[in-house]
Amino acid sequence: MDRISRKSSKGKQEKDLYHIIHKVPHGDGPYVKAKHAQLVDKEPEAAIVLFWKAINAGDRVDSALKDMAVVMKQLDRTEEAIEAVKSFRGLCSKSAQDSLDNVLIDLFKKSGKIEEQIELLKRKLRMIYQGEAFNGKPTKTARSHGKKFQVSVKQETSRLLGNLGWAYMQKSNFMMAEVVYRKAQMIDPDANKACNLGLCLIKQSRFDEAYSVIQDVLMGRLPGYDDFKSRKRAEELILELKSTNPSLEHSDMLGLDDDFVKGLENLTNEWGPFRSKRLPIFEEISELRDQLAYVLMGYDDFKSRKRAEELILELKSTNPSLEHSDMLGLDDDFVKGLENLTNEWGPFRSKRLPIFEEISELRDQLAC
Repeated sequence: MDRISRKSSKGKQEKDLYHIIHKVPHGDGPYVKAKHAQLVDKEPEAAIVLFWKAINAGDRVDSALKDMAVVMKQLDRTEEAIEAVKSFRGLCSKSAQDSLDNVLIDLFKKSGKIEEQIELLKRKLRMIYQGEAFNGKPTKTARSHGKKFQVSVKQETSRLLGNLGWAYMQKSNFMMAEVVYRKAQMIDPDANKACNLGLCLIKQSRFDEAYSVIQDVLMGRLPGYDDFKSRKRAEELILELKSTNPSLEHSDMLGLDDDFVKGLENLTNEWGPFRSKRLPIFEEISELRDQLAYVLMGYDDFKSRKRAEELILELKSTNPSLEHSDMLGLDDDFVKGLENLTNEWGPFRSKRLPIFEEISELRDQLAC
């Protein structure tokens, strides 16, 4: 009797281990069979047929629809996957809609449907600032490569903005891409988005600003700077910048290298009583180096402003469609919503340019 019990227990353990290794759920329904075909037999076409059966039978429809779309994407049946998600998402639970949106975003991206991708990203961002996302909770559980982890509202907002920025870059709308990437970095900065922002600035021929942004990655000033892909990409962008602008190779905008700045800083640290009576100028040198490009733009200078107005008139004369167009591609409610959302996250906002506050003003100026 004990021998039979031990055999039964061993068989159960082996079966459980099988499911864990292959990440196949328990059961014998069409969804489990579909996952077996996908993950164990490596037969994606057969898996799709079984996923359809699971959806029609009402067997784990949330997972079946999402997994089927992923397999279709792998087989380059992207259009079919998009139609399937759009047609059958009504059968899925409310909690599954966010995951299905993310699947659609990936499908739109792969199929080159940039407009659809932008609209869906903007809708998801609206849901966040209107308090409809995350079911009112500060975090949600996400899954990647079979592992679960917690995602905060800030992280999700920054991720969506990063995707939105990339979509605008695919449309060559680099002005809007810059605005969105800067907003994403204000909320939850990282090295990958910094590289994308740098590329966006390069496309606008703003090489000094791009150099400064990308250097932040190489100097380890941003989260994720030690990620191999981000670092390699940053190095490639710097090489691209130096090849198009040889002056960047040996330039130092303030003529002070980092060792010299640190040396002076250490020296003045020893003279504490004197330092407290004056501006901490040496502490600001690094920050000043990053901000100098913005200062030099002289946006409130009369001549610069007059020249900008002349250029806008020239643009409108050659492109009449600009007269009534929204160059930034975002409506007022959307801009205000994101602005209100980040007002609640003040600590992040104060560190960078309040670029979204300037959107309405810029739109008004373009109409003048």
